[in-house]
Amino acid sequence: MRHPAMRTQLRVLALALAVAACDDGAPVPVGPSSQPGTGVAFASANATQTFREPLTFTLTPETCPQLTTVVTGTGESHVVVHESADGSGGVHFSFSNTVKGTAVGEDGSTWKFSYQLNEHDTKEAEPPFTVAFVDKFLLLGDGGAPNIKVKIYNQFVVNPDGSFTDLKVRIRGEPGCDAI
Repeated sequence: MRHPAMRTQLRVLALALAVAACDDGAPVPVGPSSQPGTGVAFASANATQTFREPLTFTLTPETCPQLTTVVTGTGESHVVVHESADGSGGVHFSFSNTVKGTAVGEDGSTWKFSYQLNEHDTKEAEPPFTVAFVDKFLLLGDGGAPNIKVKIYNQFVVNPDGSFTDLKVRIRGEPGCDAI
């Protein structure tokens, strides 16, 4: 069985790659740099890419034991990716994903939810590099529906072979209840 935070780690890396491929007119990644060791290059030294998209999720009592019904949520995801150069020639990437919405259980129960992911790395996105993130999911029940809170802090190294080395992992709540 994989470490519970591995799902989130893979999601963080997949999101970073997906965002790097987006093009909506803002300063965007223009592909690998011709300089060795520089990874993906943005159109400027300090650039920010932003986008929004609808998001849906389903949680089941099997994945989230605090639930007694299947819950479906809908909301809007707002992602911000930022790249900046530091004084010593390094490049730093960060991104955040904020989601807010509502959820309904098959039994008619209702919730409001929020999700926040903040990630940053220690240098350009070519391994090895260190990534740190905080992943927080709140599902706040109306009436008698339970409140569910999950918070994951993870700091890890992405190794040249693509594997991960965990440096710090803190988990509060049931990771299977983090729907996003």
